[in-house]
Amino acid sequence: MKENRSAPYRGFATIMLFFFVATNVRSIFSRVQVSAFNQQSRLTSCRIYSRHQRTLSSFSQSFRAAPTRSSTDLIDVLDACWSSTTWTINPESDPRMDQALGGLLSPAPQAFFALQRALREASCVEVAMNSCHFLVKYGFVFVVRRNLGPSDKRFRVGDDWHILPENIPFDENEWRVISRPESIQNALQIAKEALGYLEESSQRQEPVDESKINSIVDKLRCHLNLTLGTDIRGRTCADTAFNLALAGVIDDGLFKALSKITLLELYRVGKRPSRRGKDILQIVEKLAASGEKGGDAEKAFRFAAECVLEKGPKLEPGNDDLLRVKAFSLLSARPRVWLWRYSMSLAKPTSTRIVDEAEITLGADVWWRRYENPKKPLVIDVGCGFGVSLLGLASCEKSVDPSPLLSGADFPDCNFIGGDLNQGATRFADGIAHRWGIGKRLSFVTCSTKTLLKQVLERYQGPVALILVQFPTPYRLVHEDYGNSQLPDGVESGFMIDSSVMDIIVTILQKSSVGNLKARFLFKTNCEDVALTVRTLANAKGLRCIQTDTGRTIQQLDGMRPSQRTQRWIEMGGDRAAGKDWWHSSLLPVNCDTETEVACNLQNTAVHQCLFETL
Repeated sequence: MKENRSAPYRGFATIMLFFFVATNVRSIFSRVQVSAFNQQSRLTSCRIYSRHQRTLSSFSQSFRAAPTRSSTDLIDVLDACWSSTTWTINPESDPRMDQALGGLLSPAPQAFFALQRALREASCVEVAMNSCHFLVKYGFVFVVRRNLGPSDKRFRVGDDWHILPENIPFDENEWRVISRPESIQNALQIAKEALGYLEESSQRQEPVDESKINSIVDKLRCHLNLTLGTDIRGRTCADTAFNLALAGVIDDGLFKALSKITLLELYRVGKRPSRRGKDILQIVEKLAASGEKGGDAEKAFRFAAECVLEKGPKLEPGNDDLLRVKAFSLLSARPRVWLWRYSMSLAKPTSTRIVDEAEITLGADVWWRRYENPKKPLVIDVGCGFGVSLLGLASCEKSVDPSPLLSGADFPDCNFIGGDLNQGATRFADGIAHRWGIGKRLSFVTCSTKTLLKQVLERYQGPVALILVQFPTPYRLVHEDYGNSQLPDGVESGFMIDSSVMDIIVTILQKSSVGNLKARFLFKTNCEDVALTVRTLANAKGLRCIQTDTGRTIQQLDGMRPSQRTQRWIEMGGDRAAGKDWWHSSLLPVNCDTETEVACNLQNTAVHQCLFETL
């Protein structure tokens, strides 16, 4: 009985001993590793490096000291980085290597690969660590041997550099600490720097200094060459690409590298249960919104669809293109919604500023010289915004059934010009056209509506096939002292389509309507009163509405969600945009509607469209 009574105590003691060993095994193993490191380092005088003793290195954070190479070269090493494992990094189970991995952010093997490569690629240790110090966990310090020569590029862990816990003593005569910078700019922040500069220039309506944009892009390219994208996990890589596109960057190699990083990151985390389908969709929507398509971007789209379908029964509305090969792109619905959201988030001026005509005409004096064939029929989009309609139309293939918008021409046989006062929007559109290889048929300029139409009338050698005016900023519904002060006061007080602009439109249509070609004017808006006003003005100037067989009914309008402005218009007893003059379905080809129209469709808001031609 005595032995039986003591058995529980022996069992309890065994459990406590196991718990003690389990909770302290990492500390014990770490001290064994540090002992090996210290023996090899032959410590003489030691110190403890405290977090409070950190100071910003006096070394200038110059990215120009890093090697500048083509962005496409990055793709060759990205696969190796993302496929790194503990076994490939440390096949001999070196305890010093294990300790270094323990001081790196997860996934530690990828962090080690990027850090080791950065040390060998950069001109000096400080340049590498100014970009890559974020890979080192807080509570650890990065040390490098003092007698390491500038030409020594071996950088062996434990021999030339190491990562140690802060409270571990080391020989400061042989090793020096590379201090953690007070702030480390990641790739997304660098891309936002370029976009921020562009937004400021657009707000001031000043030309963009291309050398400044190029300098920021060079900095980003050097940064990616060192970090290999390990600082833009999750959605941030696609966000980086989107911000670069919005800044008008045209470095195709840089976008291809970001597409590759996005694909590898999806492979890494896409099928984890913790990753929601919504999160995965946002990644590929943002990548598509940057204008990326084909290659690794297409692989990312296909893999994302596979992941989302495994997590749920169906895709969100607007993402059906993901299921079709080579169909998902900027021209798909959901990526265009990101453009609409961005346009809604832009800071608006508190009051309308009257600007001289010459001041708001940036680069609009040479667009007619850019076309490969300057005599083709021309499609004009005034107030084009981000240019998605023209990007879609210029990408159309030869159609068996020509568009009802055109008479005597087809979109693949046309040139295209878009103009807008928003310099950021036109730079985005022009950058996408350049990257898609359609820049010899499609151009974008920053100028007023009247300036662009006058230049078409006076400079363009060929006929005009179609003029688009879509979702112009509406005038105020009533004259009040409150509300959006940016809105024009009335049709003849700052509204895009005033009487003088309509005169130019009519002149262009009359001049171009010869032979088999019948030039036309398409107007779209989500403001019912604006639609009726423009129709009345166009009819008064000698244009007639091309009617549809069915027309739109008041019942169809009432079945849709009215905007706040339209609701007020109805309450005021205003007329309705119903009848055969109003087309219920979009007249533009599939995926050629503006980002605003896509948002209206998703919200079930009515879009009012009229198609005009000369009598």
